[in-house]
Amino acid sequence: MTDAPLGHFGGASQVTLLGTIYAAVLVALSGLFSLAALQGRRWASWGSLILLSLNVGAFLPAMIHDFPVAGAVMLWSVVHVANEFFVADTRGQRARRQEQKVTPDFVWVQRYGAAARHILTVSLIANLSIVGFEIANSRVADLTCLLLGLGVVVLTGPFILAVLRQKPRYLIWLALLLLGVPWGTSALNAGLVALSLYQIVVFAFVLARGPLFDDLVQSFLHRPALLLLSTFGTMAVAGALVLSFPASSRGEPLSFLDALFTATSAACITGLAVLDTATTFSPFGQGVILILIQLGGLGIMVLSTFATILLGGRLALRSEQALEEILDIQSPGAAYELASFIVVATLALEALGAGSWRCGSRSTGCRCSTRSGTGCSTRWGRSATPASRCGPTR
Repeated sequence: MTDAPLGHFGGASQVTLLGTIYAAVLVALSGLFSLAALQGRRWASWGSLILLSLNVGAFLPAMIHDFPVAGAVMLWSVVHVANEFFVADTRGQRARRQEQKVTPDFVWVQRYGAAARHILTVSLIANLSIVGFEIANSRVADLTCLLLGLGVVVLTGPFILAVLRQKPRYLIWLALLLLGVPWGTSALNAGLVALSLYQIVVFAFVLARGPLFDDLVQSFLHRPALLLLSTFGTMAVAGALVLSFPASSRGEPLSFLDALFTATSAACITGLAVLDTATTFSPFGQGVILILIQLGGLGIMVLSTFATILLGGRLALRSEQALEEILDIQSPGAAYELASFIVVATLALEALGAGSWRCGSRSTGCRCSTRSGTGCSTRWGRSATPASRCGPTR
């Protein structure tokens, strides 16, 4: 239930007249379209589009006041509306393409892909709301997410095993998920985060073998500029969602607008900030900003190429052409070499700079904040003299 005291749905504990009318209309339309579908009416196929469009219009204003709940409903509705429109136009082409793919993982997706996508979407939204935004701080909610995640693991286990048998190097990516698990917290929290990361990876694998992925990839590879634009937009929105988590800030959670500005600035390497990064964001939030800076500076295409080289693979022909256009190089071999040089040189220079800064901070015994007046931070906490500076006092 949304918490929008100034909106038409009211607060979480309120039942407004408009909300009651909306719920009654939604139930009535659902029954009408369901009855029409059972009778074989052609116009019944528009039922889901109409109901989902009503949800989009109704919950859009509520995102200002209650982003987690209203945003989850908006995301769910928009994805299904887009899927309905997209599938209606290209179903025949996709069916012909799927007939050529007879590997075990594609067979599994053809049989259980729709149910898996639905369950994964529900589970990820539940984890995003309960684990990420912490809208319900109760053991019952945590255990519900845990059981839902374990159910997803059981459901998608055969699919992941089929993928790993076909490409064993993907096991490295699954192992890297362990780096994102907060092992210092309780076992329940660590398990929920690990299950959430696993579900994100499985969801990506399922979508990559579904009907939408091929069309999107072909569209992006034919338009590298659109690939760059969508990449930065996706990074900004995803980063804003994570920065809106309570765990990303030291005090009150950030508003979505501040989180979106910070994530966009980090992904686009502009260096602009409306908040003090050192004092506003927790170590987790600062790590998210650092990842966005790395992804935005190096680029998804360059990083994915470097990762492919490390795993002993090569990009597809269309991906090579997109990489050549992004790097403005005509030779595929030179593009691979340049992508590797960019990543290695960047990481080496960052390591050198971090090492130099660390040695300098040890010599003075403290770490300076980026703002004057916030003082120095030692390993035991912030100093009691905010106006002081690192180094010898006068």
